Amino acid sequence: MVYRLIRSGVLTASAGPRGQLVAAREVMTVASKRRVDAVRRHRDLVSYARQIALTIWPPEPEKVVLSDGRAAIRNSEDVVRYATTPKGREALNRLDPDAVAVFGPAVIHTLADLKALRSAGACSFCWARDLASVRGGVGPSDSAAVRELIGEPCERDRAAMKANKAAVDKLWADVKTDDKRRRTVAAREAQRRECDDARADVERAARRLSAAVTASGASPVTEASRYRAQAVKERAAGDETMARHLESVAAKLAATS
Repeated sequence: MVYRLIRSGVLTASAGPRGQLVAAREVMTVASKRRVDAVRRHRDLVSYARQIALTIWPPEPEKVVLSDGRAAIRNSEDVVRYATTPKGREALNRLDPDAVAVFGPAVIHTLADLKALRSAGACSFCWARDLASVRGGVGPSDSAAVRELIGEPCERDRAAMKANKAAVDKLWADVKTDDKRRRTVAAREAQRRECDDARADVERAARRLSAAVTASGASPVTEASRYRAQAVKERAAGDETMARHLESVAAKLAATS
């Protein structure tokens, strides 16, 4: 991923003693933008987290209780399907890139190791926080979506995540700011297109008027003077836009004389 960003010019690389070096600030800027874009695509993060969890750990075959009290698999084909479906770390390549962009590599890799961590009695949140501190990237946030992925935090995690709340709030603020910027750009582009269309309409109308004046045998100069006089009246009445329009038409008529 980093090499691809370097080749595309998104990251600036310099030669180092053991390869190419990139500025940490640039990497964080790119990662933050990717995260904002990914969150925009998945506004319901809880549902998205459930989808990710089912991809990494698909549900076990459904069981039913027989009349004699024994539990049995409802559908024997589900056993084969479950056994051949990638799970845990083997299923990581089935996730779309937005999963890591939204929740961070530490949370996603903790999810992939979740069953082993629980068997060992380890806290998944502590594990994810330690991974983030060692490997970089965002740590687990105190949110319902992250709980869907790795379960409940311990008391030590709850205390630590209070400090991370500002980072989570900033993420949503960045999303809202980016949305506002996109809407502003789209509105300006729509206004520009409307202005271009209106200008083209004026140009066509002016050409038709000029052709009509010439065909009628009237003097384009006289017609231009009449339009200028009307422009003076419109300006006096406070309609500067109409006044400029009339002056533009007058100039086009005069140019044909």
